[in-house]
Amino acid sequence: MDKLQYKIYHENKTHTPDDFPYNTYLCSIPLDFKSVNLHWHDEVEIIVIKKGTGIVSVDLTTYSVSAGDIIFVLPGQLHAISQKDREIMEYENILFKSSLLKSSGYDLCNDKFIQPLFQAALISAR
Repeated sequence: MDKLQYKIYHENKTHTPDDFPYNTYLCSIPLDFKSVNLHWHDEVEIIVIKKGTGIVSVDLTTYSVSAGDIIFVLPGQLHAISQKDREIMEYENILFKSSLLKSSGYDLCNDKFIQPLFQAALISAR
């Protein structure tokens, strides 16, 4: 995907106001909506599957997900959520600005774990 195509998928909705860099959404597919179209935004997103099964796509890779699964979406990553067959899926979206994870001083945890994660240097095993 070229840069121009990528920019088309930018979600313009403000999820986190400047005075409180965190927000959550409780959602159900298909009760609230049938799907969340492919998009990206500047916030970190954690998708926690509460009940049922569904499909989550991250960076154009599709995953079948079910209750108990947690999906970590980095800022700028393309992602989408959809119904699997006729299944119902309840999930919680947790969105926050990545600056929420940064300390004002030196932070060993930030240097060793958080920054490599944001640079996609850590590989998660499923």
